Amino acid sequence: MTTALTLITDAMSQAGLTEAGQSLPAEESAYGLRVLNRMMGKWSQMRLLFPVLTEYSVPLTGAASYTIGPTGGVVGARPLKVNHATAIDANGLEYEVLVRNREQWDAIADKSLTGGPPVQIWYAAENTDGRVYVYPKADGYTLKLDAQALLASFPSLATDLELPEGYEAAIVPCLADELCSSYGVQTPADVLRRAAGGVRAIKRINHEPLTVTHELADGTTFMIERGY
Repeated sequence: MTTALTLITDAMSQAGLTEAGQSLPAEESAYGLRVLNRMMGKWSQMRLLFPVLTEYSVPLTGAASYTIGPTGGVVGARPLKVNHATAIDANGLEYEVLVRNREQWDAIADKSLTGGPPVQIWYAAENTDGRVYVYPKADGYTLKLDAQALLASFPSLATDLELPEGYEAAIVPCLADELCSSYGVQTPADVLRRAAGGVRAIKRINHEPLTVTHELADGTTFMIERGY
């Protein structure tokens, strides 16, 4: 797990703008978050998006399905995939819920059943908002989903995020490069090398064909392939 503050602190140190381990003043931390999210916005426009583990809470009201996404009933990033689900009743008791695929969901003969905690769900990652289908239909429970969602920006300095392997090693030196540029100083050569190595590592990790570019301050351009 990491936070935006940790990434910014490490990037400032790699850039030579602070000493290693030095705490950042609030103003510099806030500025670093803006630079980080501008970089993420640029990566997002070039479709450099990557999944992070995200938790969703879906209040169940007896409906057959619920939407999750930017315009959904539960507002947030649209999940790519649901890894685990539990239902929580009004007393805080938790019930395991099976996450089914489409074939398993279609095998349920009567989906009109109501009552009790849900025992199975199926999640469909639709266009703008995803949709989670619940069986049986339940009221008065909260469905907690552990899911993978695409990260387009860091919501705060302190939010804990679990980045995929290899991404932190690419984000920190690329952010260091962005910070050097924003402060008007030259990016150290070793930071440029680490940025290049981190991006190449991501390219190896992500084998699905989606071409993404990150340009460093010295004009070097790196291509990443990502399938989201």
